Amino acid sequence: MSGTKDQELWAILLEKAWAKLHGTYARTEAGLPSHACMHLLGTPSSSFYHGDMIKEPDAFWEKLK
Repeated sequence: MSGTKDQELWAILLEKAWAKLHGTYARTEAGLPSHACMHLLGTPSSSFYHGDMIKEPDAFWEKLK
């Protein structure tokens, strides 16, 4: 059983609920943070790749605005 440093139960329950949403723990091992944000926060999100930011920094800043 996994746990937190301060014996907090919410982290374990959140992990279990996330796995239940996706059917199995095996499906939760990889992915983008934006995918998790959409599910957990209920807000639209997107990912930015470092290479794209270097190639077109002005376009990146426009997306952030």
